[in-house]
Amino acid sequence: MADFVVIPDIVAGGYRSLEFSLSWMPKLRGLRRLLLPVQDGMHPNSVWNVLREWSNCGIFLGGSTEWKLKSMWEWGMLACASRRYYHVGRVNTCRRIRLTAEAGADSFDGTSATMFSCNVPMLTAAKAQPSLLVPSMSMRWPSC
Repeated sequence: MADFVVIPDIVAGGYRSLEFSLSWMPKLRGLRRLLLPVQDGMHPNSVWNVLREWSNCGIFLGGSTEWKLKSMWEWGMLACASRRYYHVGRVNTCRRIRLTAEAGADSFDGTSATMFSCNVPMLTAAKAQPSLLVPSMSMRWPSC
């Protein structure tokens, strides 16, 4: 069984992506954990009401690399404050693994390990490195 389902979106589509994702949500209502993709230009205030209305909805950080790195922490703070699951897409370097941990991400994905198996030991070590900057896990959305 999948840990979550990412709601369809428009990559780097900003508020058009949000509208598109919202149109899909009623069709996906019965799923255990949905992740709302946030894209370039979106702001946490714009999804706060969605998170309040949909108790099974977390956050999937997508978008362009520049925007993602710039906004990763504030999306993590929204996830923490709303006690929601937070996933970051396209994390392929040790630096990005550290940034996702510091932003309080529950999980991340990337293709580096499958495309370049020589990176696996380095990425595994980066994932295991603890960070003092991670938001309190006692405040996070409990795992199901």
